[in-house]
Amino acid sequence: MSEYQSWGKRKGWEDVEPTRQDDGVDSCVVSIPYSAEFEDTMNYMRTMMKRDEHSLRALEITREAIELCPGNYTLWCYRRSILSSLSDSALFLEEFSLTEAFIEDHPKCYQVWSYRQWLVEATDDLSREVKLCDAAIESDSKNYHAWSYRQWLVTRLRIWREELEYLDEMLRRDHWNNSVWNMRYFVVKHLGPAADFVEREIDISVQYIQKDVDNESPWNYLNAMVRESDSEGAEKRFVEFCQQCIAAHLRSVHPRAALVRAYLCFARSGVRAGLEEARAAEVCLELSELDPIRRKYWLFCHRKIKSDSRSL
Repeated sequence: MSEYQSWGKRKGWEDVEPTRQDDGVDSCVVSIPYSAEFEDTMNYMRTMMKRDEHSLRALEITREAIELCPGNYTLWCYRRSILSSLSDSALFLEEFSLTEAFIEDHPKCYQVWSYRQWLVEATDDLSREVKLCDAAIESDSKNYHAWSYRQWLVTRLRIWREELEYLDEMLRRDHWNNSVWNMRYFVVKHLGPAADFVEREIDISVQYIQKDVDNESPWNYLNAMVRESDSEGAEKRFVEFCQQCIAAHLRSVHPRAALVRAYLCFARSGVRAGLEEARAAEVCLELSELDPIRRKYWLFCHRKIKSDSRSL
């Protein structure tokens, strides 16, 4: 690694005086131990921002400052302002490579994902984005920022059906990945699911629950799909499936939790779906023993069910 050279000693920076950080007091009780490189870079960075200079050298220093602190959103905003002012297509093209490198090195940094979205919208060039998302998710399949960006991208490209195929494959790889189930719900909601489509999604969630009844993700998805169906037949099928799972898995929490939540939800809509109040209340008591961390919550549900039944 080459030795760091202060910005004041670099060619083309002779006219720039550094602006030191103002901590508001003559001396700090506990000062932050910045590296010499970081302190020097930020001192010159402050001067450039005070000047509101939009130039190639301003672009240069923002890059080095961001490399030192990629989470500094102010630096990304300033860089965006510089690029917009310079309005050079070659610079925008280089920016795609730069942001890809930053995403590879800092995949959990939301600032770079936000900047990347601006870059795509500014150039109207989405040709690299699906591949970029695929790579980020392949590296970490539960990266919240990559999935959030993917939601924006799929909406922008309107590739709902293609995305559903991608999610089918992702579930085959790992049906415990809640990020995939969340994305699937996002896609299905935007497709405006018809009754037969919802039935297909219910079948898929049942299939994955049968693989492992203690996987909470498909239970949550199943619950959501039943609500989307707005069908008494789907609600009755759901209750029957929960009861079958409870009978087969005597100490499993998730089918019982799904049953209680379904009862409360269906009760609000005036539908009981064949589930008696006494059974729902009984399941709450079972959960208070099987799920001690949420014991008080299940006892609250028990009281609510009893209270609602008395008010009818």
